[in-house]
Amino acid sequence: MAGRTSAEVVTFGRSVGADFRATDVELDARARARFVLDSPYGRHEVALPVAGVHNVGNALAALAAATAAGAPLPASIAGLRDATVSRWRLQLQAIDGIRVLNDAYNANPTSVAAALRTLCALPTTGRRWAVLGTMAEIGPTSADEHHRTGRVVADLGVDALIAVGDVAAGIAEGADAADPSRHDRRWVVDDVDAAARLLTEHVRAGDIVLVKASRSAGLERVVTGLAEHRSADATSGEQRP
Repeated sequence: MAGRTSAEVVTFGRSVGADFRATDVELDARARARFVLDSPYGRHEVALPVAGVHNVGNALAALAAATAAGAPLPASIAGLRDATVSRWRLQLQAIDGIRVLNDAYNANPTSVAAALRTLCALPTTGRRWAVLGTMAEIGPTSADEHHRTGRVVADLGVDALIAVGDVAAGIAEGADAADPSRHDRRWVVDDVDAAARLLTEHVRAGDIVLVKASRSAGLERVVTGLAEHRSADATSGEQRP
């Protein structure tokens, strides 16, 4: 593309030679990235307020575009530090000793893989759970993409999986095919309510839970259900592990 235009070209990425390049990428305890930016305007430290190493690429794109449009680079870096995103986008919240990555706003194969990597980047002494629903509007490759996502779950060593709905069942099938040893820690349930009940029954303090699906799946209700169940247990005096 760069070789076919007479316009000014600005590149970004983590590769050597990129105009806006991230080096020394690190994640903090909340999976928020810090990195050193190498650019035509010098080296700068950049800190992001949102989780996920994939947001390094998003930040580089924003900085490159803003600078090309005439914004001062230091001001753009400061703006990134204070940036906000809409709710249910890798929103990290605590529910009675359980950390939840609520990423229920939307999903596609690339974003689910990124969210799973973020889940596995968070330090924990407990288990890592993935509650995954349908990735909608993929088209004729839908079954293959759900299976492929299951292989990502297995390859990353996610401790437990709850797949919500018939289409998402392909995620569990793909995970089992890649690593049958965790089959007894993978479930397929019919709907959101069943997922919330199952999660509440098995999750314990210290665990981390990723919740992600396309918007149409409504998986944010899993987070609401978990909070309601844990609150009800605390009110009734029932002790959960």
